[in-house]
Amino acid sequence: MFSISKTKIVSSFRSNILTGILVLAPIGAVFWIMVWLWNFLFVLSDLLPEHYRPTQLLGLESSFASWLMEFLLTVIILILILIFIWAVGFFSRYYIGKKIFEAISKFMQHVPVLRSVYSTLKQLLGTFASGQAKKFRRVVMVEYPRPGMFALAFVTGERSGEAYGISGKLLNLYIPTTPNPTSGFYLSVAEKDVKNLEMTVEEALKEIISLGLVQKSH
Repeated sequence: MFSISKTKIVSSFRSNILTGILVLAPIGAVFWIMVWLWNFLFVLSDLLPEHYRPTQLLGLESSFASWLMEFLLTVIILILILIFIWAVGFFSRYYIGKKIFEAISKFMQHVPVLRSVYSTLKQLLGTFASGQAKKFRRVVMVEYPRPGMFALAFVTGERSGEAYGISGKLLNLYIPTTPNPTSGFYLSVAEKDVKNLEMTVEEALKEIISLGLVQKSH
């Protein structure tokens, strides 16, 4: 009895450790990226020749004044980066901008190593940015690609099965691939052959993109 209780305690401890890692890892990754980006921007002034640095041009001798100047310079650089990103977004909406970025996109897709990464990220970000994921009505589970194997699918529409000699309603399903949900398979399946899930589209996409590592807790 003691051994059973001990086993349960060890199993629970490991499970909680793993859960804690899964919760903290994304937060830690975002925090690390933010700190790295800030530190990178903070030392950009070091790339300038010493006699062109703001602290030298202004003749600042106080360490606090120098740090404050570096801080303000970092904030200014960050603002300029945001303005640049905004300008790219604005410019890309018009004919000339579209042509330029289309040319860059074609070039990237011809680079052997970068094209797969570029294409995947572009499609994935495009899916979320354009709101295409909102077109999915609900999440279901269907036996695919053979009986006994199950896949998550999104309902995209409905149709009558009578025109195809099938009694009842057919559901139009999109079965995404993993980890890139922007590619997948389109199927029409009898409504009776699918199982409705109490899962949002966002939760299903997280599970698919994470290869099943991130799952909805029940």
